Amino acid sequence: MPTKQYKLFYFLLLLTAMCISSASFSQIGGTHVYSFAQQSFSATENALGKTAITMPNGDVALTLKNPSLLDNSYSQMASITWGNMFVAQTNGMSIANIAYAHSLRPKLTLVGGITSVIYGAFNGYDEYGTSTGFFFSSNNVISAGISYHFLPNFYVGATIKPILSFLESYSSIGILADFAARYQSTDTLTNATIVVRNAGSQITTYTGNYEDVPFGVDIALRRKMKYAPFALSLAYSDVQRFMVSETDASFMKNLIKHISISADIRMLKYFNIMVGYDFRKILDLTWENGRKAVGLSFGATFNRPNWRLTYGWAKQHAAGGTHFFTFSTNLQYFAKKNLIQETL
Repeated sequence: MPTKQYKLFYFLLLLTAMCISSASFSQIGGTHVYSFAQQSFSATENALGKTAITMPNGDVALTLKNPSLLDNSYSQMASITWGNMFVAQTNGMSIANIAYAHSLRPKLTLVGGITSVIYGAFNGYDEYGTSTGFFFSSNNVISAGISYHFLPNFYVGATIKPILSFLESYSSIGILADFAARYQSTDTLTNATIVVRNAGSQITTYTGNYEDVPFGVDIALRRKMKYAPFALSLAYSDVQRFMVSETDASFMKNLIKHISISADIRMLKYFNIMVGYDFRKILDLTWENGRKAVGLSFGATFNRPNWRLTYGWAKQHAAGGTHFFTFSTNLQYFAKKNLIQETL
């Protein structure tokens, strides 16, 4: 067997071992706190869904979810993201993220970011129905990650994520961590990755009772066509537990709920489009006559040499979807250029 194939075989074997070893302490949606840590952090992630963890496209916000995407090409990249989480939300529920990466050495890169989920203003009432005034609620994730390029085709990374949650008079502090590994073929056309996400615990609780965090293991594969301007991606999420349905033991339905697919297509020199589909959403978040494209997502990126603007939309349920915008740039460009003189 050629050396290249041996490397891929051993990498996939490692992924399988990591996933199996994680199965004994896993949790699935609906049984944990800090579910906001699973929200999209960027427009690219919102457009591609769970397959975004294998997308090495220079979006620094993606590396907060998969630090093994980092390499020295991300050095001094910065991004800012704003998202409207639900179109029907009257309280202005939104998400904001900033991210920045910096290389210390050619094979060692750091990333940091802050994500806030803002639920808006609410009018509080006591048990007697008397107004207690307005209050604001928010959840916050502080991310600090590192990656290392340790072999010609392999990258590993880890992210630590302190959690600060404030919900009216209740609050909680926690600590989560992500661990990731990625294989990239020498021709850069193939990427395979695994992410062990949200391992950790609450430090202080809302009510005195400790609850499970949204731990999971995801794997994904991306293949760019050599002679065509598009790439296809496949993700299998929550590897640690096959039976994800609480009410249906069907083998096929449980299998399909793990799967997400996507495609990213280069339409023009400076313009890309993305489309994705999450099968779990259509099976879990719809009813018989209320599907209305649930699970579908799409987006577009306008690329310039030193900055990019990305939009991502995802249909989360029959009632509405989410809209995200991400602006990213390389700060090194601004340090080297006198933009005022360049404009004149």
